[in-house]
Amino acid sequence: MVAIRFHTLAWLGVALALAGLQACTGPGAEAGAEGSGGSSSPGGGGAAGSGGSGGTGGVACTSARDCPDGEVCDPASRSCVASASCRSSADCGTGALCEQGECRPNETGGLCAADEECPRGERCIAGHCGCMGDRYEAEPVEPNVLILLDKSGSMDDRVGSETKWSIAIRALERLLADYGDRIRFGLVLYPDGRGCDPGRILVDVGADNASAILAALDDHSPNGSTPIGASVEAVIGHPSIQDPSRNNFVLLLTDGEERCGGNGAAAVAALRALDPEVKTFVVGFGDEVSAEDLNAMAEAGGTALPGSPKYFQADDEASLVAAFSTIGGMVLTCSYEIQDTGLALEPQDIHVFFDGVEVPHDPNSGWEYDRGSSRIVFRGPACDALRGGQVQDLVIVHACPVPID
Repeated sequence: MVAIRFHTLAWLGVALALAGLQACTGPGAEAGAEGSGGSSSPGGGGAAGSGGSGGTGGVACTSARDCPDGEVCDPASRSCVASASCRSSADCGTGALCEQGECRPNETGGLCAADEECPRGERCIAGHCGCMGDRYEAEPVEPNVLILLDKSGSMDDRVGSETKWSIAIRALERLLADYGDRIRFGLVLYPDGRGCDPGRILVDVGADNASAILAALDDHSPNGSTPIGASVEAVIGHPSIQDPSRNNFVLLLTDGEERCGGNGAAAVAALRALDPEVKTFVVGFGDEVSAEDLNAMAEAGGTALPGSPKYFQADDEASLVAAFSTIGGMVLTCSYEIQDTGLALEPQDIHVFFDGVEVPHDPNSGWEYDRGSSRIVFRGPACDALRGGQVQDLVIVHACPVPID
């Protein structure tokens, strides 16, 4: 589970904090030099004016590259100052840190471990210096997943000492327990009755639906045939999975072949052709499925696995639980919606950190910001890291302006 932090507070789960960091002015953060009489650096490590000891006469700078050897750029005065020796940052005073035995003034966006290592008036937030401003919230955009569960008579067959139906219910219980707070689930059981009637939605897709889904499962038992194609067709265009603000999916499980004349691959393709599209994950349970049909459905549904089979094959409880868990991880959101900022945020003002390391603003391997929806969307390896549970601490900061390459 990702821990979402805002400054010194912490939230466990899916709430996200957006700390507004603005360019700072105020006590101790004056801009410009004092004049020829000299001005002290934030850490008191030397004088910047022509009358000071070790300064250059107030040479203007924006970084240490603008200064002579042995001097650094004081971010408060924007002038070159002499560095001082140190053993730790505690020797350097406010606004400076110890690097390789020398005190160096820190700057907005610089690395830090404590507030004292940041320029005056700034705080250490997510390991970087910045100025505390307003706080905003962002919420993960939870995906919609409609479960289509086969309840045909063959689901009463046994795998070992238990029926496939009881095993499937336990696997769904685990899926709902693991992902029910991050995915919006709904339920269809097919067939609806004892024959070839297509399934119907028993629980509309929504948040916190685990109890309702489990209660619906308790009220039914295996019977009837296997109308896969007709059951998929029955949910085409249903509002539960036609939400343009979210990703929409179907998770279909069957333990057998189409028995009612339907075309599962064509129905799944029609789902995917909708706007917004609906992708379908296909799970075969047991050895009576048609691999050819399920491969075609997975490919048409946009979820084909590499190699063979293209769908998820489960032969016992452990492999079914694993299949559901993998699918849950694959549909988890990588999109976060910033709530009611009242600001026209620009990408160059946003900084994102995974466990204290900044994530690049990159639409292929980092993140991008959509102004229209006020969403930050993670892509490529950054998205994979979130979905894979590799990120323990996610922080999004509206920071003092820093150019983004």
